Amino acid sequence: MNFFTKKSLAQGAGLLLLVGLSVGNRSVWAQCACSTTVSGAANLTPGPNSTVCIAAGTTYTGQLTINKSGVVICNSGTITGTIKVNSGGGGAIINNLGTISTNTISLSAAATLNNGSSDGGATVVAAATWAGYIGTGITVAPVINNYATWQAGLQPIPGGTINNKGGATWNSYLNTNANLTINNAGTWSTQVQEGGNSPTITINNTGTWNGGVGGGSGSLIISNNTTWTQGFNFPGGSANSFTNAVGASAPLAGYLGLAGKVLLINNGSMNLGSGMSTIPTGSTLQNGAGSTFALTGDFVNQGTVMQQGTLTISNNFTNSGTITGPPALPRGIIRAGSYTVNSGNFGADGSYLSFCDAGAPSTGFDSRGGTIGNNVIFCSAGPLPVTLTSFTAQLRQGQVQLRWTTASELGNEKFVLERSATGADFAAIGEVAGQGTVPTASSYAFLDAQPLPGRSYYRLRQFDLDGNSTLSPVVSVSREQAPVQLYPNPTDELLTLDLRSLPATACPVRLLSLAGQVQLTQTLLGGQLQPLSLRAVPAGSYLLEINAAAPGRSVQRVVKY
Repeated sequence: MNFFTKKSLAQGAGLLLLVGLSVGNRSVWAQCACSTTVSGAANLTPGPNSTVCIAAGTTYTGQLTINKSGVVICNSGTITGTIKVNSGGGGAIINNLGTISTNTISLSAAATLNNGSSDGGATVVAAATWAGYIGTGITVAPVINNYATWQAGLQPIPGGTINNKGGATWNSYLNTNANLTINNAGTWSTQVQEGGNSPTITINNTGTWNGGVGGGSGSLIISNNTTWTQGFNFPGGSANSFTNAVGASAPLAGYLGLAGKVLLINNGSMNLGSGMSTIPTGSTLQNGAGSTFALTGDFVNQGTVMQQGTLTISNNFTNSGTITGPPALPRGIIRAGSYTVNSGNFGADGSYLSFCDAGAPSTGFDSRGGTIGNNVIFCSAGPLPVTLTSFTAQLRQGQVQLRWTTASELGNEKFVLERSATGADFAAIGEVAGQGTVPTASSYAFLDAQPLPGRSYYRLRQFDLDGNSTLSPVVSVSREQAPVQLYPNPTDELLTLDLRSLPATACPVRLLSLAGQVQLTQTLLGGQLQPLSLRAVPAGSYLLEINAAAPGRSVQRVVKY
């Protein structure tokens, strides 16, 4: 980006300074109605409702002192000097379209800091940078709107509102000792820390949050609507919450510490790769229908878990609190990878839960106590880690169509289709990918295009993501009742006969009326697919007679429309 300044033009009592911003092959104009232009080391105390402009290419090293209300500073150059907003300077606005790198900014009145835009984001200067340090000089909560790159440290600030806009980047440490609201639509990459006085920090994330959030004794309220990647420690307050919206993702790379009273609401996907502390008494985890909550480590609940989605735990499961599920099917799913203990209430309200212990003890838990509801089922009671609701095999046009459905799945990698001619020795004939972990119904299909002669036996071998496998019940289908498949049937003109199961010898074929009158005769060669034209035959129902050396004569009904 290169900057150039056009000549100032008289406009009433003030000046109009146009700062041209050349970006690639297009020019963007940022406009400030200037009362004064400054440069160099000149000190300035603007009057009320005035606008001070620092032109592109200019480095300002002096001091701007704002004692009156309604002052606007519009910077398109570089500020390394001092900016002071005193108690009488309420409503001050600082627009940075260039670089601010000063460490000496003080705000003793309400002010708005805009980095990267002076017109509410209609024009964004992506190269704008606010660096330096803004610290103990801030005594009144500001509003900060960042459209570009913010690198200025803030420690501490007395609360306020920070809007990190879409496409913007926040790269500085922040410490607050009063209530603070952060609306992040861009990328946030640094720590937000409580600095005392037990403030409430509210974070609304619609962008990407890669930073941490510190503890303390206040409260933390987080709404994640897109992506949140870092673990954090909740403070000790009583109004803590983390809400992960439908479609949002929270793959936390760090530990999640639960202090005070916490409400965790997950309606999307959460993956706690570094563990989570105990859910304490008075705290609640709500895992919504269709959501997934995966935890690497131990899961300990002393509070309340409202489990309607899928909860997967790599290690031990311990419940001394209350765990509930949906009031009707489909069930909430919990799967634990190691030792499990229940001494609390587990589905005691009659809700529907499915619990799977890696060891699959007959009582459902390795150590069983407390109260367990009548609608709770355990993985030891079923043939598959997934809930298989149907598995069928049907003969269609000489091929076998296999279909199956699941009501829910837990870490399901794939299904391998296995076939046998005897029902004893099975061999794999194909595979279908599973859904992973889903609490809702799924349907699958597989076509055996070359089934065995006679009767074929089929089964599913289901593989978990951890490599374990289980087998389904066996189903079978026979080609003996209809050695020749006909399709399409009914047909309007052309009928295909599947003679691949017959010897490659002559097969006399006759089409008969239902009264036994011959309508059509033809000799076809077995061992292959053969067409049979019914163009000369009137619409109606007929009997097709096929005479083969083996298995002999067969008769099937054919309809022409």
